[in-house]
Amino acid sequence: MSTDLLRLPKLKIQSPTEDQTLCKTPCSKENKIPAVVSCPPAPKKPKTRPLSCKRKLSPQFQFLEMVNRDEVDAFFKAAFDDSHSKR
Repeated sequence: MSTDLLRLPKLKIQSPTEDQTLCKTPCSKENKIPAVVSCPPAPKKPKTRPLSCKRKLSPQFQFLEMVNRDEVDAFFKAAFDDSHSKR
């Protein structure tokens, strides 16, 4: 390769004058961050639900609970016994 291709042009460094525009941070009042008047309130803790969240049974289910409890228990006991005997 020729060294003529690798030569870079010479640069002149000049100090900026007042006429030249430079990049600056805006200093107007509308561009400044406003001063904090007071601290924001602390975040609130999320509300926790009570551990026992039982709903009241509807009257239809209360009937089954009071009147037919023995029949329901016998049905499930029979189904439970059948599932164990098939194994």
